[in-house]
Amino acid sequence: MKEQLSSGQDVKKEEEKTEDVVDEQLQTLVELRKMTHTQKDQIKQLQKDLDTYCCEVESLRENIERLIRQNKELLRKNGSLQKQGRMLLLERAEILKRLQQSEENTLQLRRVLNETNRACKDLEVQKQWDEETALAAITKGQQSPRFSLSELRDVLQEKNALKVKVLELEEKMEQIRASSPGGEIESNRGTPSPNMSLSSTSLSKQLEESQLQHEKKDNIPSPQTSPPQTERKLKSCFY
Repeated sequence: MKEQLSSGQDVKKEEEKTEDVVDEQLQTLVELRKMTHTQKDQIKQLQKDLDTYCCEVESLRENIERLIRQNKELLRKNGSLQKQGRMLLLERAEILKRLQQSEENTLQLRRVLNETNRACKDLEVQKQWDEETALAAITKGQQSPRFSLSELRDVLQEKNALKVKVLELEEKMEQIRASSPGGEIESNRGTPSPNMSLSSTSLSKQLEESQLQHEKKDNIPSPQTSPPQTERKLKSCFY
């Protein structure tokens, strides 16, 4: 009997132990299921986050490609603008150079005009002096004239013709100055026109010929000498 009782107690203890183990296993399974569901939910959330990140990455990639294209376009436009800027700087330098040359030509024309005006005044003084000298020689009778009155008139007419040519030259210079604010003066680049050079050359030759005729004939008495600055100013003006 004692053995049966002890064996029964042992069986009960084993059953209790077995039940405890089964309960623990069941509890472990329940916990594992809960963990599995939780991890599944986390995996789903992570998958959603991953999909969101993939969309954002794709959007960023598209934005980067768009920015790269815009950068290339801006670089091309920048190169074109730099080229245009260099061309504008060259044009500005050329315009400033032309403006400076036109100012220099204008100053040169003004100097020539002033010298021409002085030459005209000197011719006026020379003409008055010649007329007074001729009248003094005829009226006072200090010396007998070596040529007739008609020859004296020819000399005076020659001087008048020279004066007219000087006035024509002055008018041409005024026309050039008035009609060339920058374009025509630039085309000349500081060189005088052929008409002006020809007229000044012929005028200087005629002045020399008239001077030689006066020196050869020596028919007009000189109670007072001619102003020596007249011929110097004329030669400095036309040479």
